[in-house]
Amino acid sequence: MKRAGLIFVVLAIQMVLFVSIWSWLVELAAESGREQRGGVAFGITVYYGVFILGFVCLVASVVSVMVRKQITRWLVIVGCLISWGLWIYPALSSYPIRGTVFLTLGALILIAGSGILLPFLVRVLIGRDRNER
Repeated sequence: MKRAGLIFVVLAIQMVLFVSIWSWLVELAAESGREQRGGVAFGITVYYGVFILGFVCLVASVVSVMVRKQITRWLVIVGCLISWGLWIYPALSSYPIRGTVFLTLGALILIAGSGILLPFLVRVLIGRDRNER
């Protein structure tokens, strides 16, 4: 049960950080005079991208908590990064700067949360319970 709680906490942190940083970046761009060209397709990419990133982070987090081998964890995270990139890829031709920032921000949040923070928390907080399996 502790593992599920850690997954939920890290996933919540990842999603709050992603949405907050993205909103801040969009606001910063608007304040600096960078006119945002209207684009329904990119808006859909952003809207559903948050849900897809949440799912990708959930998969990566569950694997990070359940699997002991680091190579397996990182292979799953790389696979999740590829699936995240495949979602954003079509938007890169029309919106190269915004698309790249969106892709990079999601990748950093995924790697930092599911790849680094969560395994660290499991080691520190649940490391003593390894014999429970």
